[in-house]
Amino acid sequence: MRESSWLMLGGRTAPEPAQTIHALLALPAMIQSQIGFIDWLRKHNKTRKPSNPFQVFIMQLASTLQGVIAQRLVPTVDKNRRVLAVEILLANEAARNLIREGKVHQLHNVLETCRSQGMRTMEDSLVQLYRSGLIGYDQAVIHSNDLESLNQLLKR
Repeated sequence: MRESSWLMLGGRTAPEPAQTIHALLALPAMIQSQIGFIDWLRKHNKTRKPSNPFQVFIMQLASTLQGVIAQRLVPTVDKNRRVLAVEILLANEAARNLIREGKVHQLHNVLETCRSQGMRTMEDSLVQLYRSGLIGYDQAVIHSNDLESLNQLLKR
């Protein structure tokens, strides 16, 4: 399921005020999910006119999004169970602006700079699980989105 890239929007094309739309993206991480989702919208958006339904959807998404959680179940050291590793993006003004502007590839910077607001990268979660002895380094590497970042966090 990690390699697939499919999208489900509950049959709706755009969120209305006071409605919750759950998007399920079977992509490996939050950043890839956001990029995949926005790219999917852009492929269907032949014009950048503000009145275009897909452009309206992107604007509504940016203003109504509350957060994105990506999760992975990682095998423990003893391989008898799995533990949850999560990546959390809370939709603050910086994240919303990047989505509006189509710069979703920069969302990882928001995750890293807004840890004090409760955001965390997948690497943050993997390092915590590794340091607690629940997972091995090999599993941390396998499930990491950014090996360089993982290794830098482990050195701290």
